[in-house]
Amino acid sequence: MKLLKFILLISLLTLTVAQEKGGASASASMGSVTMDGKIYNQVAIRPEIPIGKMGIGLDLYVYFNDEGIYPGNWDFSDGNAFPTLVDKIYYLRWGKPGDNLYFKVGALPSATLGQGILVNNYSNIMEYPQVRRVGLDFKMKFMKQFAVELIHSNFKKSAPSVLATRFSYDPFPRLSLGLSYVTDLDQNQGLSDRDGDEYPDYFDH
Repeated sequence: MKLLKFILLISLLTLTVAQEKGGASASASMGSVTMDGKIYNQVAIRPEIPIGKMGIGLDLYVYFNDEGIYPGNWDFSDGNAFPTLVDKIYYLRWGKPGDNLYFKVGALPSATLGQGILVNNYSNIMEYPQVRRVGLDFKMKFMKQFAVELIHSNFKKSAPSVLATRFSYDPFPRLSLGLSYVTDLDQNQGLSDRDGDEYPDYFDH
């Protein structure tokens, strides 16, 4: 119960800071997850703290079942404080889509390349929170007429499940010419491999 109160207090503090800085936003979710072979209920609050053009998305969550609260995600003992804090960062964002420079690192709920012909609303959080991926959605405009885009699904893997890039040129205000390249370097990289045998869990049997 003390842990739950602590999480709620942190959530309220982050929301207060965000509101004072303006542009505050937050979302919440409820569901179930499997941790260490046991099913837990999940309650999560995800506020974003805007700092100028930068936004820090947090993921403040608690898992509980009939046996109590799962303490593993809030372990601040020696050697665990730093990874515990990093784990609560949902994403880091700079700017917004449409700005001359925009990028988001971490969770990608929805990423689109160009006009969405090859990559439309891609998400790397389909298995979240059991699998936490660190992706990149990058867009930059330069010299007013040129733009480059990049989507990387997960930096935690040596080969991303999705890697997409696009270079575009706008000769006129309503005309855009672009060259896109999208690949899946290893289709199995997108699947979980909990035992590390280089074969996805789906094929272990």
